[in-house]
Order: sequence, then C-alpha cells, then structure tokens
Amino acid sequence: MNTTFSRIESSRHLALALLLAWAVASMSCSSKPGSSVAPEPLTTNFNLNLTSLIEANQRNPDSIVAEIKMDGGAAKTIVVDPAQISQSGLIQIPVDALEGAKIEVAYKVWMGAVIVGTGTVKWVSGEPLTVPRPDLAPTISFEGLVSKELVLRRGAKIWLHTRSTDPEGALSTVFVDLDDDGKFDDSLTPPKGGDSLQVSWSKVGSYRVTAWLRDRAGLTAKDTLRVRVIAAAQVSLSSDTLVSIGDSIDLQVRLDLDDSAQREGLRLVWSGIGATPQTTGPVEFLRTSLSDSGVFTVRIEAIDEIGVASTDSVRVTVVQDEPRFDLSRIPEQVELGTVVLLPVGISQRFGTIERWSIDFDGDTASEWDSSMIGPPAAISHLFARSGSFNVITAAIDDDGNRVVASKSVWVGSSLNSQVLRRTSPPDTTVSIHDSAEIRFVRNFPPGTESNARLEWQVDDEPVQSQAIALNKRFAWSQEAVHLVSWRVVMPSGSTAWDTVRVQVVLGAPVLQQIKTLGSGVSQPIYFSAKVDPVFGSISRTRWDFGNDGIWDDSVVDPATQVKHIFSTSTTTDIHFQATDDDGNTIDTLFPFSPTNAAPAFGLAAFAESSVGVGLPVALRATFTDPDGAADLATLSVDWDGDGSWDTVRNATGLGSDEIRHSWSTSGSKTAYLLLTDHSGATALDSATIVVRTHAPRIVSLLASAGRDTVRMGDTLWFVATIADSSNPPDLDSIRWRRDDMTDSVVSLRGLSAGTTRIPVASNVVGTHSVTAVVHDLVGNIDTASATWTVKEAPPLVVARLRDSILIARDTVTVTLDSLRPGRLGGSVSRVDWSFKGGETWTTVPSPTAGKPVLLTLPADGDPNWRIVVRATQDNGETDFDTLSAELLSSFVDKRDGAIYPYITVGTTTWMARNLSWQPSIDDSVTSTCVGGGNCDARGRLYSVPVPLPNQPASTDAGRSISVCPDGWRLPSDLEFNELIETGRAMLPTLSYAQILRARTGWTNPLPSQPDPLRFAALPTLAYAAEPFTAWWTYSQQSIPDPNSPYPNNMNQSIRDLGTDDLTPRNKYWSTAGASVRCVRLKEIIIDSSWKPAAPDWDSAWMPILELRGLVPEPSVSVTIRATIQGQSVQTIMTPNGHEIPWTKLPQLPFVGIGTFPVTLEVVQGAVGYTESIDLVVTAVE
Repeated sequence: MNTTFSRIESSRHLALALLLAWAVASMSCSSKPGSSVAPEPLTTNFNLNLTSLIEANQRNPDSIVAEIKMDGGAAKTIVVDPAQISQSGLIQIPVDALEGAKIEVAYKVWMGAVIVGTGTVKWVSGEPLTVPRPDLAPTISFEGLVSKELVLRRGAKIWLHTRSTDPEGALSTVFVDLDDDGKFDDSLTPPKGGDSLQVSWSKVGSYRVTAWLRDRAGLTAKDTLRVRVIAAAQVSLSSDTLVSIGDSIDLQVRLDLDDSAQREGLRLVWSGIGATPQTTGPVEFLRTSLSDSGVFTVRIEAIDEIGVASTDSVRVTVVQDEPRFDLSRIPEQVELGTVVLLPVGISQRFGTIERWSIDFDGDTASEWDSSMIGPPAAISHLFARSGSFNVITAAIDDDGNRVVASKSVWVGSSLNSQVLRRTSPPDTTVSIHDSAEIRFVRNFPPGTESNARLEWQVDDEPVQSQAIALNKRFAWSQEAVHLVSWRVVMPSGSTAWDTVRVQVVLGAPVLQQIKTLGSGVSQPIYFSAKVDPVFGSISRTRWDFGNDGIWDDSVVDPATQVKHIFSTSTTTDIHFQATDDDGNTIDTLFPFSPTNAAPAFGLAAFAESSVGVGLPVALRATFTDPDGAADLATLSVDWDGDGSWDTVRNATGLGSDEIRHSWSTSGSKTAYLLLTDHSGATALDSATIVVRTHAPRIVSLLASAGRDTVRMGDTLWFVATIADSSNPPDLDSIRWRRDDMTDSVVSLRGLSAGTTRIPVASNVVGTHSVTAVVHDLVGNIDTASATWTVKEAPPLVVARLRDSILIARDTVTVTLDSLRPGRLGGSVSRVDWSFKGGETWTTVPSPTAGKPVLLTLPADGDPNWRIVVRATQDNGETDFDTLSAELLSSFVDKRDGAIYPYITVGTTTWMARNLSWQPSIDDSVTSTCVGGGNCDARGRLYSVPVPLPNQPASTDAGRSISVCPDGWRLPSDLEFNELIETGRAMLPTLSYAQILRARTGWTNPLPSQPDPLRFAALPTLAYAAEPFTAWWTYSQQSIPDPNSPYPNNMNQSIRDLGTDDLTPRNKYWSTAGASVRCVRLKEIIIDSSWKPAAPDWDSAWMPILELRGLVPEPSVSVTIRATIQGQSVQTIMTPNGHEIPWTKLPQLPFVGIGTFPVTLEVVQGAVGYTESIDLVVTAVE
C-alpha cells in the first residue's frame, strides 16, 4: 500500500514539521510473535516544501534532529541532512513502517546554535497524517537605539524599548538583566509585541544588558547591548581676583575624575580671555594676561565624549596700578643755608619701581635735579636761597605706570622766623572767585613791632606797604599762576623776600572712585561715586548709561546709589558728571561690562518617540537663565542638521516652549536647539525622533462571494484590498494566517495598492478565523481579521433577491444561485419557499441552479420581512437559505391597477414613487414619460398645473378633478418643506440630497446615498447636462401670485438634489412639465361651489345648498349640516370611495328678513370641516 501526502505550507518554519515523516521512513518494524510471515511495511512518500523557510532565514537550516519512538519503545535519534533540499526547495522522503504501528516523533530545528522550531508528532502508520505546525522560536530585540554600544552618564535615565514576536501569538514576560550578574533586575509584559522600561545606573563601569524571553514551548530568545557608564568630570577654577594690566594671571584648574580613563578625550574650553574661546587638554593651570582694565569673567567648560560635563567661572579685576609717593616726612620749613634731609617714600601693590627723579626748585620744565635707578629713598639738599619752593618727585614702574608728586618747602633766615613766620603752605591752589589767605605768626622782639612794616608784591606789580598784619587775602577772576612775595622792613634792616605761588584754577571737582554693587545682566546694578569737590560742594551728579547723550539718572550727592539694568553683557560706555556750586564740572567716560551667565536647557524632547511622514509632532523644551527669563533672546531649531536655523522664536520672558514640525521623508531625525540670551551666550541641546513612512492599510477584508458560511470541505475565498500612500511605494508583503497559524506570504514589493486573496476550507464544523497582516519595508504593519463558519454538508441551496427594499403587493424574483447535493450523495428532489418560514410552503416546479422564481409579495408592509428557501434531498437531508428585505407598504391605484409604495414622515403620508397614471385624451392635463422610457420607474411629467379639488369645478365633465388617486392629493409647499426638515432632524449628519435621493439612478452620486426615508427620488429632468428633478406643489398663500402662469397658486417645486438646492421655484422652470408625488388625504376638502352665486334671496324662497368634496376615509358615512339662526338641516350619506358626489341638503328654513350667517359643517368620524357665509333675505315685493 503506497500513499502520497502533499502539503505546501508557506509560513515560516511550518514546512519543517513535515520532515519528521523522514524519521518514520528510517524505521523497520518487526513481525508479531508467532507469525510465520512478517507483514509488509507501508511506504509513504512525503513531499516537503521548504521554500518559505529558506526565504525567511536566507539560507537552509543547519540540521533537523528527531527522536523517534515506535510503539513506546526506545527513542532513536535521526539527523536530517539539509543537503537533500532541491533547488526548488523540495524534499521527497520515503518512510517505511508496519501498518498500525504507533509513531511518536519529538523534533527540533536548528539554525546555528539556536532552536528555531520544535514540536511533537504522533500518528498511526497507515492512517492519514495531519502534520501539526511546529512551535517556532520567539524573537526579541532592542529598538530605537542608534547603536548597541551606549555611553551614558551616571544616574542618567534612558528608556529601553523592546520588540518581541511569537508566531504562536502567546507573548510571555520579558526579563531584563541590567548588570550581567545572571540575575534578572526587572521584567515587563509586552503589549502586542513591544514595551518600554526606564533604567539608570548609579555606578561607573561597563555593563552588558540582556533582554530574555521564553515561550510556552520552552524556546528562548535574547538580545544584548553594551552600556558604558561614566561620571561627569567636575571642574573648578581659581585665580588671583585682582591684577594689574599686563601682569600674568595663573588660572588654577582642579579636575575631579572617577578614573584616569576619563582624561582621555576630555577637553577644556576657555572663554573670556580672548576674542574667541580657547581649547586645551586637561591641564592643571593656564597662564595668561589682560591688556585692558575692567572686570572680566573667565569661564571654563569640561567637555567629555557625551557633551558638557560641568562648568565653572572666576571674576578677575584688572586695574591700572600706579605707584604712590609719600612726601609727608619732608619738612615744610627749612633754614636757609642748612643741609636738610628730605625723606621720599613710595608704595605699590604690583610690580617694582625702575627709576625715579626729584626737582628741588620746581623747574622741571628745564631739568630734573637728580635721577636714580630703583625705588626712592631719603636725599640731602642745601637750599641756597630763601623763598617757597615746590619739591617735585616722579617715578616709573616696570608696567610703564608713571606718577608725579610735589610738596611745598619754605626756606628762610632765622630773622624771618624770629620776626614773622608764615603758617600758610608755600604753594596754594584756589578756585576762581575764592580767596587765597596767607597767615602769619608774630615773633617780634619787644618794642620792635611798632616800627616794622609789611611790604607785598604780586607778580611784577608795584610793591605795597602796610602795617604788620596776621593775614593777607588775595582773589583772582581768571585762571593763572601768581607769585606773591613779602618781607618785613624794620629800622634795623629788612628780611629776605619770601614767596608763595598761588595757582588759580577753575576748581573742578575730582573723581576719586566709582563704586558698583552687582554685576549680572538683566539684574539691578547700583552705581555711586566718591568725588572731592576741591573747593565748595557738589550740587549735582548725573549718569548717562550708554553715552547716548541722554542723562538716565540725576542726584545731588554722588554717594547716592543709582540703579541700572543692562540687557546684554556688551561693554558699555558710562558718562559720569559732577558739578560743584561754582558751576565747575568734571566729566568722566569709563567702560563697564556686566557679567553674563549662560542660559541652560532643562528638557528637550519630542512628545512622541516616532511619527509618520507628513504628520506634525511637538518638540518641547524647558530652559532657564541665571540672569532671569528677561535675559533670554531667541530659541532656534535646526530641524535637518544642515547647520542653518530653520525656526527662530522669541524666548524673552519664557521658561518653556513647544514647536510643531513635520518631515516629508522617513528615518531617524535629530533636531538641534540653540538658546541665546541678549548677551550672545548660548546653550545647545538636541532631540531625536524616528519618522516612519506612511503605514500600509488593509482597506477591507471580505469574502469574495459576499457570504461567510460554507459547507464542510468547500472553499471560500477571502480578498484583502491594500493601500499605501508612501512615495515611493514601500510595501513588502502580506502574511495570511488561518485559525492563527501562518499559512502563506505574498510579496507586494513595487506596489502601492492592490488586492490579494487566499482560499480557506475546513472539515471542522464551527467558526474559523482568517487574518491578513501587511508589512512595509520599514516595519510598519496593519492587521485585519474576519471570521467564517463551516457547517455540516447537507444539500446546499443559495438564493438571491433582486434588492433589499421591496414593495408590498409587487412581484419579486428569487434566483436559485446554487443548488447542490450533500456529501452523502443523492440528488435534490424538491425546493420550497415560505414567507417568514411559516407553515405554508410553496413548491418550486423543476428546480435547477440559476432558475428564477417569480413571487407575489404580501399586501402588508414589514420592515423585517424575509423569505425562507428550503432544499430537500432524496435521502431526507434539508438545507435552508433565508433572504431578508424591507417590505414597504403600498396601495393600488384603481384607475390603472398601478402599485405605489408609501412612507409616513412626520404627520404626512407620501407616495414613495412618482405618479405614472396617464390622463384620458380629452382631459386638459397632458403627460409624457420621463425621458421617453419606462413610466413605472420614474413616473410621468404633467405639463400643466393640476386643478385642486377645492377650486370651482369645470363645466367640462371629462376634466379630472385631480390626477392623484382616490384618497390622495397634491402636497403643499409647506408639506414639502416639512418632509425635508423632518428628515434633517432625524438624520442631521446627512445633506438634503442624501436624505431624498434614491440609492441608485444618479450619474453624480454623493459619498453616501442611503435613502434613509425611502423617498427614492430619481432624476427626471436635466439642465446643462446636470440631472435634477421637479414636483408639482401648491401654495397656501391667501392671495394668488398675479405673475404666475399657473392658476390656483400652483408651483413647480424644483429640487436640485445634485447641489442640495431645495428652494421651490416657479415661473417656467420646466416647460416639459413636472412629476407628481401625492400625499394621503388627512382632512375634508369641500368644493367652494357650495356657496350660492347670489347671496340675496327673497323671503318667498329659501336656497337649497348643494356640494361635493373629498374625505379621508373611504365608504365611511359623512354628516352634512347647514345651520341658520339656530335651525339646522342635514343629511347623512356614504361617500363613493373618498369622494362626496354632488349632494343636496334640505331647503333652509325661513328665519326672517335681514342678513344671517349660514354655517356649513361636514363631519366624518373625528375629522370635520366648517365654513360660514352671510345670506341676505329680503322681503317679497
């Protein structure tokens, strides 16, 4: 006995399970004890298809190992050689085993050192073999990482994203080992194959991170990555904070590192010591100098392989240091002709004195009396003449600073000192208008002062004489230097001339010091000054910050603090001015540089980890500035890393911002952020996001036959419609799974849209599933699933109705699309049908597949109507098919037998199809079929307005009162509007055209034409090739339109359902006529001819009223009553259908002479009609 089993499976690894049959072929079965002849083994040839396996793994499997047991015996291990696989991916393996032997195979499929498939197969030799699918190994991987080698800072938090798959769909817990110690530190349960975990490391070192997963079959998968954790290098900076111009500055650096390896690649970036930043390696100090005076901030940044690790700064004040003379020990008075020691002292904070000079008589304009190398010291000198001398000293240091100082020395004889000694200094400086006073101390011998006189001489002016005085004052109005000489004249002789030099100056104040409190940008900085008024007092102090000519602050006392805020760290000229009470001023212009602290980012990240092409996503950033948010200037973003800032936003006063952006291409995108303050200091940061291509979509997954139930063994095709808007197209494949088992993979490469289909069949009764998963080349997927049902296999009958909306009383065709016998054989002997599966069944004569069966529908409407078709086989098996439809109520027009469906909207019942009745030839109303076609489908166009039954009757007996059927009438404009508005209230999301249009029949369909009211409006006219429709309505206005070409206020209600223009129109809109949609009578209509033509009657003869009209109920008695002065006449009659034919009332009674109201009442059930006229009764002449 030979059997062939062929099964081609296209899911990954599935076909490998079939290789296990090879193990059976390798076994031999022994005969039973006592048998004389061994049974012949059965040979089974298995055709195995491994193409999908090879395609999925890009190579053949390395080995397939099977452990085989027969009848519970010892296991035998077989290794299948993959070299047996043909070029087409097929293996044919013969297997020999005794019939009835129980075979069990446990197998594993290996790719390298990884098991990619496993399973167990049990079957009995000789019986059909159903090979189960193997349990395939799961997969897991880290996603969203630029590299599997990460470098992180200690304590920094990152998200680890994993993606795991399991072909069996049973994802289990993922365990994560963060430090390679063999112990799992955390776990997570993947939702739909992926999850995220936020982690950080507190210790510096190298770590291997492992994500591990095991499925329910024991197969495992793992992925690893390397993480190197480093500490941020901490840098600190120190130096001298006060130096002189040109002096060396040693900037001391201290680096705190966790290990020496951190020094490799570490860079130090210096700023504030030159025009551009300077970069060095990890040095211990940096020597530099500054050539300008001012306050400078030196900043250092330590940058490692991740970025800026730490920063520090130091402020250095550079001054113009000058030596300072000390001449306080030089005596103010010396004796003429005596050698005197003149001690000269000097002090200096920085540098050394290189040379100094001294002039004893103040004539430095010609020469210095002495010059020496090195610092000054005491020097001896002999003054050869008396008088006042200005001793001048000068020095220069190694920085080039030069300083000059002076002191006045009075030289005189002992006589001068005995007679009259001057106490004023030898040199005096005074301001214009101020007086210079020379003061004296008397020291005359007794009896000599009365005979002495004091002689004065100013410059070259004549000598003046006066009595001895204790002081003498002088004043000048111009700047100059004056020599004032004096002597004492006595009878015994004269003293030598003594001289005082008086310098007359403007008396401008002297600025001694500028003081500042604070230094930061955007922060208050307080300025004050120390000013020596020299003469008088300071009356006004002014400050101009920026030297723009506008004084920003004005105070009296220069020591008063004034506040100013600088928006940038740019060096600014400050103009200071002090004015004394004499109007003398001093102006000083000095530079000032506010210190600026750089801004910093707190967070820069996208709101999502990934986004689709063309879709906007928010980039969120938080930031700070130590100088305050007001110091921030701009936030710039470079979206594509090309070095240009694509977005620049104002950041002043902000602490955060959110900017949305989209990309037109896919891939990993890094956005670079630049934060700038008003001083130009910056901070950089970046954020990364993955931009996905447009994800593919499965638009629909439907059974091709429109039904989802088949018999056992029958094939049903499912069709998937796929679309992808990526440009260029990047579809990859679609994978089909039947009952959650992967069956096949279909390539979609190069396509942007299309359809693909798969057959399904099963011998297992119940509900089954089919799933389609579409993949693109970058990993985007879309999934759609559907279910289908397998039932027992009795005879099959499939029937079909022409439509899902039918009309009561109409005929319908039921087509037997399929009629087949069951699997047990025989033939279909009879087909019957029944409305709603009732007890009454009607047999279909000679039933065959494709045969139409004509049925007459019931007279009553039913929204849930159905028909059941039954097929009976000659062996008694039966099958049923149920067809459902909405059955609209209908009525029959007795004039021509036409059947019209009707609907009720609000309080009005409408015909659901246009009127198709053709008036008689002699009627004044003519009509034509719409488009010359089938009148039943679209009705007729009526060319003239239809007279309403409440208008005066025509004398032409052949003229129709109304074209509407008995019990129906034309609608009014108001009723038509009520129809539209009621529909809109019921379905507010639909337009007017969508509410009224039929589902088919329009050449310009709308996105949705469900015909929710079942009004079924079809186009009946066309204008400029655009279809529209028009119905007759009548207007209920009390005064007819004098311009209307139609009598009785008739309108053509033009309703352009293509554009939702539903405004009623008239004035010759359609010369071809219009359609008619009648509404059911719900009131009594009486012809106005009941009113007497002549209302004046004489008393000898009272009128007899005669009338006709229409009533809502057919053949229901009607009471007609006329009342005058409380006296009534009436008649009761039965209408002819809905019509009250001409009917006369008894004669009205005589009630007197005068004008009397006559009231007409017509009543049918609960419906009534009332109208009154005035009747004039006159006396008989």
